[in-house]
Amino acid sequence: MRPKLKRYGTKLISLFLSSALLLSAVACSTGGDSSLADIPSNSSAKGRYVEEEFSLPGGDGNIPLSLDQTGDKLRLTSSEGIFDSSDNGKTWEKVAFEAEAPETFSSPAAWGTDGSAVFTTSDDSGKSRYWLMDKSRKKRELVLNLPENETFTDGVLLSGSDDKSGAPEDSSEDSASSAVETSVASGSSAVPENSIQKFSFLHDGSLLGLDQNGVLYHIDPETGSFLHTLEATGTYNQYIDFVLTTDTLLVRSYDGVDLFHLTDWTLKERDSVLEDFLNSSRQSTGNPEATVQTNVSSSGNVFLTGDILLFSDRQDDSIYLCSQNGVYRHILGGSSIEQVINGALNTLSDPTFHVQKILKLSDDSFTLLGWNETDESHKLLNYLYDPNMSAVPEKELKAYAFSDSTELRQAIAMYQKANPDIYINLELALSGSDAMTVSDALRTLNTNIMAGKGPDVIFLDGMPVQNYLQKGLLTEIGDLVKEVEDSDGLFENILSAYKTDEGYYAVPTRFVLPILDADKESLSSVHDLASLADAVDKLRKEHPDQKSVTGLTDAASLLKALYPANSPAWFQTDGTLKQDALSEFLQQAKRIFDTNLPDEDGGDPQDGLGYASVSFGKNGMAMGTELTSGNSLISLENFSSIGGLPSLVSVNDKMENYGYAPQPGQAGNVFLPAGVVGINAKSSQQEEAKAFVKFLLSSEVQAIDQGLGMPVNKKTFEQLCQIKDSSLGGIAVISSDSSYSINLTFRKPTEEEYDVLRETVEGLEIPATQDTIILDAVLQSGQAYLEGKLELNDAVQEILKKVALYLSE
Repeated sequence: MRPKLKRYGTKLISLFLSSALLLSAVACSTGGDSSLADIPSNSSAKGRYVEEEFSLPGGDGNIPLSLDQTGDKLRLTSSEGIFDSSDNGKTWEKVAFEAEAPETFSSPAAWGTDGSAVFTTSDDSGKSRYWLMDKSRKKRELVLNLPENETFTDGVLLSGSDDKSGAPEDSSEDSASSAVETSVASGSSAVPENSIQKFSFLHDGSLLGLDQNGVLYHIDPETGSFLHTLEATGTYNQYIDFVLTTDTLLVRSYDGVDLFHLTDWTLKERDSVLEDFLNSSRQSTGNPEATVQTNVSSSGNVFLTGDILLFSDRQDDSIYLCSQNGVYRHILGGSSIEQVINGALNTLSDPTFHVQKILKLSDDSFTLLGWNETDESHKLLNYLYDPNMSAVPEKELKAYAFSDSTELRQAIAMYQKANPDIYINLELALSGSDAMTVSDALRTLNTNIMAGKGPDVIFLDGMPVQNYLQKGLLTEIGDLVKEVEDSDGLFENILSAYKTDEGYYAVPTRFVLPILDADKESLSSVHDLASLADAVDKLRKEHPDQKSVTGLTDAASLLKALYPANSPAWFQTDGTLKQDALSEFLQQAKRIFDTNLPDEDGGDPQDGLGYASVSFGKNGMAMGTELTSGNSLISLENFSSIGGLPSLVSVNDKMENYGYAPQPGQAGNVFLPAGVVGINAKSSQQEEAKAFVKFLLSSEVQAIDQGLGMPVNKKTFEQLCQIKDSSLGGIAVISSDSSYSINLTFRKPTEEEYDVLRETVEGLEIPATQDTIILDAVLQSGQAYLEGKLELNDAVQEILKKVALYLSE
């Protein structure tokens, strides 16, 4: 039995696929340095690769399956047929095939240099079938006797049964809504088919095929027999990708790259330079498994993508590596790896763009096929060397943030693509690569700002925004705010979170809505934190065996969930905390904590909770999963994406007589500002900084819906409310003892439900406090109090002292 990778787990839940479901997020690698720090900003060096996007052939529904080179042409295999390009992808011509050619294809597919091909199709039962087509375009089936799929030997839960005998008490029949739900009994499991994930032709016309078990087969195309079988050794015992040069086969595993002689199939010594490069990626992610992941497109076809993609140039036997940091070149046995394309200056740095295939062409350009997660579309990009363009952008704009985010990275990539003369150098203070604390980061930032060495643009999430306003460290940006307001409209109530009498100095580009999702009786009875504690107590008495009322089983999680809707009530005008308000918060939080879990001794509070696995649409912000799984009776969540509304209304349909409202607390109508941005008043690049901030508020960037927050741009808000049914996704739940399962397909919200969201957003008034140091002080001492390790007064005094010391610095 081959060891199974942890990324697959011990159970696979049957999931509803959305039009661009990512089975797991592609890790952001740092293999190689994409920084421009080693090149002087006034460098006169010329020449760099310039990105250009080409249109893909076919209609809007055409799905690219593979991109290959056949002779001097690019060949694209797609759901609508086969297309050739003689100009590196600028224009395409559909290839007319005889009836012998497969009518429909599914991934994977590969082409030989002589025009022969191998295709995968699926029969009516979903079983993979393989077809060979010779250069005369005659096809025949290739029968492969693959072993059983050992990756999923614990089985896959199948949906579709009407047997609901194993369902929990609250797994009722589907409501009158259009949300679709099915429940299946325990024991309906099967091992999915093992199939080939990737094909490639060798020079002699034979085939290589990598199966789902991570075994690489050298295949005789005449008989389908396996000439050689290559199995990885090491921690996980699986190969994940391969690439060919003239005389060497490189096969990548989670532990490195094995090299085989193609003449006798013997193992070569590993390339130490290549190994070091790949190891730096694994170490930077902190996850040895975060190397190659799998994406599923709207067709359900599987593509290999990853943090680093290997490919080759058989003309000179170079090995290339493509990552978010760029494209790198290496000669096997050589002493270095050189960067050819800097990913920081183009789409490669966009964390929502996933490379599926990249080719080096005869004119030394590169053509890339990828998937854009944001707009759920395939992209064809070409990189052509321009000897007259500056090697580095002429201008550098420095940006600073505590932590990374997909939205920020994507916005920077989009801006640099539109403005190739500007490089945005993002500094992340809390990257985790050193021992930097929040206090250290703030002191360093403030020192640099006062010395005139600070960043041009500051992302203020987690920082003491009011402190920067009071000290006059930020530029007034009301002019650019008015421009966006006039063109698109902005939620003034959100944008004014930090507005002063003098104008806008810091603005949220996004916002998060803390909500309470509960049965309507509880919802109507809750109007502040004390009544929320009353409702939790009432639900506990009515459901004494419920494992958790809120689904939050530890003190820290509960305090984090309650913090946004209550923290604005704690502060006095000088920034210090009100002792009475803080004490009231901790007392009510403890009431909730004490009644949240059942009154029983021993055991893990997590034991017996249902296990939910979620599939989703564009952004992964599925909501209400704890309710559907039976893990909770109410839910305290952060509504951070309009894409989360389909899941929220669908779950509430399923729960029957459930609804949501802004989370009641010591303060009312609270929102959490996100993506807060300001411009350093001492920056020498005021106009460039303003242009970038304006871009962040534009509808183009605001359309990025990855869960950092909902857009402040009204035009974009309305656009995101116009969703396609195919983008909705769903949720699958299986209990920890496998006694029941629920599949729920999300429905499209009604216009009335979108109106409720609009009205709720327009009624928000108070920005939550997001100062990281104050939050940490409350969490540390508050957790000790909730767990009975501190008395109330001691916990309150500890918090007050920590905050007073922080404010005095």
